[in-house]
Amino acid sequence: MTRASKINVLVRLLLVGTLALCLATPAASIASDDSDVGEAITAILAREEPVVLDGVTLKIAWLRALYEGRTGSSLWRDRVDAVTKVLGAAASEGLDAAAYHPMAIAHRQSDRSTEGRAILDVLVSDAVLAYAHDVRYGKTRPRVTAEAAADPAPDPVPLVAVVVEAADVGEAMRALPPSHPQYRALRATLVDYRAMVAASIEWPIVPDGPTIRPGNSDEAVHVLRARLAASGEYVGEVRQKSRKLDPGLVKAVKQFQETHGLKNDGVVGPRVRAALNVGPATRVEQIVVNMERWRWMPDDLGQRRVMVNIAEARMRLVDHDATVYEAPVIVGETDKMTPTFSSTITHVIFNPSWTVPDKIARKELLPKVQKDRAYFDRQGIRLIGSWHPRADGEDVDWGGAHGASGFRLRQAPGPQNPLGRVKFQIPNVFGVYLHDTANRNLFARDKRTLSHGCVRVGGALDLADDLLVEQHSWNQERREKILGDWKTTTITLDAPVAVHLMYETASVDADGHAHFLDDVYGRDRRLADALAGRHPEPETAPVHVAEP
Repeated sequence: MTRASKINVLVRLLLVGTLALCLATPAASIASDDSDVGEAITAILAREEPVVLDGVTLKIAWLRALYEGRTGSSLWRDRVDAVTKVLGAAASEGLDAAAYHPMAIAHRQSDRSTEGRAILDVLVSDAVLAYAHDVRYGKTRPRVTAEAAADPAPDPVPLVAVVVEAADVGEAMRALPPSHPQYRALRATLVDYRAMVAASIEWPIVPDGPTIRPGNSDEAVHVLRARLAASGEYVGEVRQKSRKLDPGLVKAVKQFQETHGLKNDGVVGPRVRAALNVGPATRVEQIVVNMERWRWMPDDLGQRRVMVNIAEARMRLVDHDATVYEAPVIVGETDKMTPTFSSTITHVIFNPSWTVPDKIARKELLPKVQKDRAYFDRQGIRLIGSWHPRADGEDVDWGGAHGASGFRLRQAPGPQNPLGRVKFQIPNVFGVYLHDTANRNLFARDKRTLSHGCVRVGGALDLADDLLVEQHSWNQERREKILGDWKTTTITLDAPVAVHLMYETASVDADGHAHFLDDVYGRDRRLADALAGRHPEPETAPVHVAEP
C-alpha cells in the first residue's frame, strides 16, 4: 500500500470515529438525564409523609407501589399530553377534571430542569392513579353505612400499570371506566342533557292547579303541550288554541309517565306536574350520581342475577342479560330505608317462621298483647326468650314488660305470618332478605315504601320456581307437597344466585330512552353534594337490622 493510500485509510477511520462519537454523545446525554430524573423521582418517593408537591398531597403508598421495580425511571416522558387530554375530559365520566392536578401539571410541563421533570412525572402518576380509582371504583364508594355497603375498592395500581405499559396511553385510559352497558348508556345520555344545559334550554314550567284528566279542559294545557313538545313526547302542533287534554296530548302524557315511573293513565296530577318541572340541569346531576353508583357495582354481576331497584320498587330476574321475570316489590319506609348492597341468594325457605325484631316487638306487638292477652295465641306468636322463667309466655306480666330487655317473639308459619309462603336468604350485614307477604294487595299501590327495611316480593312463589328450575331435587310434586301444609322447608341452592339491591333513579332503556324516578330517600342530593365536595363523605355509621 502506497503512502498516499495509507493516509486516505487513516482519514476515513478518523471521520468514522468522529461521527460515531457525535452520534453517541446525545444518547449518552439522554441516558444520563433519564438517570438523573430517576434519582430525583426516587428521592421524592423516599420523603417523609405527607409528601406535598406544588400544593398537591400525594397518594404516596400507591405511588411507591407503582414505581417499585422501575428504579425511579420516568413513566410518562413524551406521553403527558395524551394523559392530560383524557384527564381534562373527566366531566364526560361525571367527574371533576380539577381533581386531577391540571394546574400543577401545566405549570411543570414548561420546567425542563431535572427536578421539574421528576415532579411532573410524579404529579402525572398521582393524577392517573386518582382518576383510575374514581372512574373505575367510584369517588365516594361507601363503606358500610346505614344506607349502603360495598366491597372495598381494589388498589388502582394494577390498572395504572397497564396504562403505563400500553402503546397508546389515551386508549388505555379510556378503557378504565366500568364496562356495564347501563353505565355506558348513561354516559351517552349525559352528553345529550349537558348539551341542553349548554344551550340554555329551559323547559316550560307547568303551573300548579287541579288534576287534569283525559278529555278535560284547563288553561295549563297550553303550557303542558309546549313542555312535552320540548322534551320530545308530544309531536303535534304546539301553537293551537285548544285547552283540551286531547288524545294526542294524552298519548304524550302517558309516554312521559312511562319514562318517569308514574302511573300510566294520562292524568296530570301533582306527581306528574312535579316531574315535568324538573329541568335539564337537575337531570344532569341525576345521571351523574347514578353513574357513580354503577362504579360501586362488581365487575361481574352474575349471568343469572336478581336486580332490585329500590327507587322503582321493582325487581327483575335476569338470565344472560335477558329479563326472565319481573315483579313489584315493597321496600323500606323513608325512615326505615332499604340499603344497597350485593350478595347471593343461598337458601329458599318455604313456610318460614318469623323471629320478631326487637323494635317491632316492643313498639307494635307489645301494646297489642297488653290490651288483648289472647292476641298472641290468635296470631301464633310465642315467647322464645324472656326475662321471665316461663318460655311459653303463659302468665307473663305483659303489662309490666315495657322497657324490659331480653325477650324474643317468634310467629309460627301460617296465613297471618308477614313473611308469607317463602323467604329468600341473603347473607349481609343489614339482616335484609327478600320474602313473600300476607298482604299482597299492597303491591297495587303506586308508592310502595311500606316495609321496615326488608323487601317484599310480588309473585314470590313464581320467583322461587324460577330460582329452583335447575335445582336437582325440585319438581312439581315436591312443590305441591311443601305448599300443602305450613311445615318449614329449607332448600339450599345448588348454585347461589347473585342479587343486587340498587338505588337507580336514572337509567336508559334498550331503545335509548332515558328514564327518571323520584328520589324517594333523598339519596341523590346527598351523593351529588359528596361528589361536588360540598360536604365531607358520611362517616361509617352503625347499621341497623332490617325488618319485614
